[in-house]
Amino acid sequence: FITSSTTLTQAMVAGEIQFAQMGIGPAIPASLNSGKQFIALFATVDRIAYQLVSLKKVKDVKSLKRWGISRFGSSSALILRLGLEQLGVDPERDVVILQIGGNPDRVAALNAGVIDGTLLEAPSSLLAPDLNVLKDLSELNYPFFFSGLITTREIVDSKRPIVERIARAYAESVHIFRSDPARSVGV
Repeated sequence: FITSSTTLTQAMVAGEIQFAQMGIGPAIPASLNSGKQFIALFATVDRIAYQLVSLKKVKDVKSLKRWGISRFGSSSALILRLGLEQLGVDPERDVVILQIGGNPDRVAALNAGVIDGTLLEAPSSLLAPDLNVLKDLSELNYPFFFSGLITTREIVDSKRPIVERIARAYAESVHIFRSDPARSVGV
């Protein structure tokens, strides 16, 4: 388990891993800068699935000055900016954005008062039931490659039989998850 698509992308560029379940956001500039061509094999979540949250009940979201993301360049960084703009907050002038880490780290930072707000996706939003949802960004229904199976052109070209087996297994697992909830919960 490696938190943040940004870190996963770096591991893929370095050749340390060949496949990752992640958002495509950080892979796009990495494709341009590293010479590696990233390929999305499957999109498992094709919409923004984040909620902007805070521990504080606020009337004006502009009072929240410190926001936490996983890493600069990550999907959480991009989507936080979009979400803040939806709430009338200028992410460049009105707030400070801090790299905190994964969802559990951001919840801990909220509880410790290090940040005033962050964004979380389910089930991570269940880590702190006392959170106040400021904006459910899934309601925007924006198409977005939020999460899926990623690899590189190099892996597809050099290890095609492995890629095909992984793709079949991935598709079968999605089918089981959707068609057999009892089995899925058990797993």
